[in-house]
Amino acid sequence: MSNLKLELAKKVKSSGCRLKRDLNTTQGMEASQYIDYYEHFHFEGMADNIILFPHFGKTRDPYLHNHNFFELFYVYKGSCLNILPEKEMVLSEGDFMLLNPNALHSPFTPSDENTIINIIIKPSVFEDVMLSLIADNKLFSNFFVNYLYHINMTSNYLYFPKDDEYPTKFIVDMLIKEYISHDICCTSVMQAILVKLFATLSRSYRKLNQEILDDTPKSQLVVDIIAYINQNISNVSLKSLSEQFQYSTSYISKIITNYTGKNFSDIVHFLRLNQSKKYLENKNLTINEITQMVGFSDANYFYKVFKARFHMSPSEYRKQIYVDLSAAK
Repeated sequence: MSNLKLELAKKVKSSGCRLKRDLNTTQGMEASQYIDYYEHFHFEGMADNIILFPHFGKTRDPYLHNHNFFELFYVYKGSCLNILPEKEMVLSEGDFMLLNPNALHSPFTPSDENTIINIIIKPSVFEDVMLSLIADNKLFSNFFVNYLYHINMTSNYLYFPKDDEYPTKFIVDMLIKEYISHDICCTSVMQAILVKLFATLSRSYRKLNQEILDDTPKSQLVVDIIAYINQNISNVSLKSLSEQFQYSTSYISKIITNYTGKNFSDIVHFLRLNQSKKYLENKNLTINEITQMVGFSDANYFYKVFKARFHMSPSEYRKQIYVDLSAAK
């Protein structure tokens, strides 16, 4: 255990990333009925897509917090109390909790013998690579897609108690070893190990929650529709969705609205602006090219709606990206 502590601490330090905390008010949030303030955690200089952030011994945060990343919380040794706005959850050795960036929580480890491993995963990892790798794992793909595309049909977290029928510690040990070694193809290997871990956890979850999983066909259809929209954002239409999923345009429109609270046009508009932010990170693309790539026909309109949503113009956003990147180096 002492070697693990030393090696992980050394690896986190060498990565150059720094954990920052911003204190915010919960005014206007659902959590305001429970708490007045929360902290937002974010990493500066986080070059790796996946990092392992360990906690050893007694820890307690004064505020509940959320992040700008997904967190897979694993009790490697001992126990932990995870405090949520509406309740407290005791996690024992071998338990996992997966939290999306919105999830407010505060872990409390009461003993010097506790070891918690936080597996930190950038949202872009799922958008760019891992969603295709876990497409047939509906529990996890739904969880990530719901957050990434703002569908809001699932909880902000998933809890996995230890299950001896589906052992996971050896998988976590593989992940730790790969992370510390940082050998050739490390990122790809870590992603593959996570796919194995997600599959194992999903099989355990299915055994314990079969009734819940059996009641998801319509919500899964919505997730598939939203993913298709995002992948075909430049020219998607209700007609193309109807042809792809073999339902009428009126049914497609109705199920989108019923499950997301947004109509088709709102979803497309939202996702186009999200995609445009990614393209703006590529300085070789002109803003006129990006306008066409995400499906806006008029650059002036794109400027207008981008600024209304993000409170800065596309050019200002692009400039900010490169300022932030320079500061992180």
